Amino acid sequence: MKVRLGTRGSRLALAQSQHVAEALTRAVPAIEVEVVIVQSQGDKLFDAPLSRIAGKGVFTKEIEDALMDGRIDLAVHSLKDLPTQSPPGLAVAAVPARESPWDVLVAPRPLRLVDLPAGSVAGTSSLRRASQLRARHPQLEIRELRGNVPTRIRKMLEGQYAAIVLAEAGLHRLGLQPPFAERMDPQAMLPAPGQGALGLQIRGDDRELAGHLAALDDAATSACCTAERTLLDRLGGGCQVPLGAHAEYGAGGEMTLRARVLSQDGTTVVEAVCTGPDPVALGEQAAAELRTRGAEELIAAVIESAPEPPSEIPDATPSRREVRVIVTRDEDADGPLSRELRNRGMVPVCLPLVRTRLHPGVFTEIDGAPVFEWVVATSANAVDALAAAPPEVRHPLQRARFASVGKATTQKLESVGFTAEVTGTAGREELLEALLPLVEGGARVLVLRGTLAPPRIVDALRVHGCAVTDLVVYETTRVPESAGLMGDLLRGGACHAVAFCSSSAADAFAQAQPDAPHVMKNLVAASIGGSTSETLRHHGLTPVQAHEPSFAALAECLENKFFQE
Repeated sequence: MKVRLGTRGSRLALAQSQHVAEALTRAVPAIEVEVVIVQSQGDKLFDAPLSRIAGKGVFTKEIEDALMDGRIDLAVHSLKDLPTQSPPGLAVAAVPARESPWDVLVAPRPLRLVDLPAGSVAGTSSLRRASQLRARHPQLEIRELRGNVPTRIRKMLEGQYAAIVLAEAGLHRLGLQPPFAERMDPQAMLPAPGQGALGLQIRGDDRELAGHLAALDDAATSACCTAERTLLDRLGGGCQVPLGAHAEYGAGGEMTLRARVLSQDGTTVVEAVCTGPDPVALGEQAAAELRTRGAEELIAAVIESAPEPPSEIPDATPSRREVRVIVTRDEDADGPLSRELRNRGMVPVCLPLVRTRLHPGVFTEIDGAPVFEWVVATSANAVDALAAAPPEVRHPLQRARFASVGKATTQKLESVGFTAEVTGTAGREELLEALLPLVEGGARVLVLRGTLAPPRIVDALRVHGCAVTDLVVYETTRVPESAGLMGDLLRGGACHAVAFCSSSAADAFAQAQPDAPHVMKNLVAASIGGSTSETLRHHGLTPVQAHEPSFAALAECLENKFFQE
């Protein structure tokens, strides 16, 4: 039996879908799962506040349409994003065991919100989190934070936010480890109804698949989420209102549901705590208690004050044939390369082959050191680590002259307040050719690089007579969980090209796909630059190369390949 599983192309959606696909094939070995990429309207609205587009089905409509017309058989949704009522003809067949339902505080370094100076900026994507933050921490400025999880973390590391609040489940499912992440006190931050859980949606008349999915259903998770979503359904408002709820079973076997509704500014809070055996009755009881305490008036005020929704939501149907491109760099569907692809009518499918983990703490090794004349940033990740370093380490570097490898690194430096005097647009060799004549022998130079970056710049500077401090500020590791799904997508014809932005990604691809030349025979391998192309050719692939090492040029290269040849 073949099951076509529909999913968006974001990292989180793919990770969730792969998790379900593997669980289903373990439970029913006779089932073969085919992943089908479906682009949603919401994939084009990364800059719109969630409060303006919530409730319009922008993240689910296309997938539900694909279910109803038979293009796919199964959809995996984050339950907190799924409307409480399925469209006619569809049903949620199973709710697997829940990941963490809680929210986490993410910051560049260990901190407590209460210790942040007045006016410090905290970021969040939801009214629920924003109102609860305002209720407990009125000294903070709460700002809208859009983008997928990696993008939100990047914005925080760039200094746009002192701290941000995210769902812990998203960090776990993506395998992300920010410099500092601490679970928030549930008393201060109740989660959204259904947070951390998945909803497996099918056609209501597909009894055979429903029977197979029953093996994936977790009774306790399903019951708790039913209580939370019943509460949400009875109160109304959906994602547009500050409503938190969490249900759990106690030692005695009874379920307790805690719920909270707030005003948008956090100054008014109404709560209910109910206990009982029946999830639906419990959700209805909590909703009734909240109504008696003024919840309906709070919800109505929030909805009334909400900005007008966009007058027109972009059509997700491409105007020319749909070209799906696997993005192998560590970004999500709102990352820089994904945006460039989408702007040119292509669909990004985000499967990172390498992952970076910043080590801003290593900057303490240079705290108190003599002033550096030069700082060399070898990648944008190195700049992210610099941005996350303590101010007492970062500020003295303002007096140094900067050099960078790559256009993206130069732009990232500018975004965090530094200016690159020398840029090796084409790579390390070009940088050294321009840099060495400017650096005096004996100059103190700080080189910021990752674990996989070769020390050619360090060696050349030392031969030149410089006193070089070689600081490894981030770690690059491979992402084995992407390998299986990528192979399925390539062999099944679900994608048309693979975009490579680094030699390390090219190496990881070849390791994950030993028969890479055969797998890529009818597909396009697009390379961002010379060293990446060289690595791809070493593994038997014939790349098409961007005219310059930038995301825009790489996307343009693919556009020319598919739409102008």
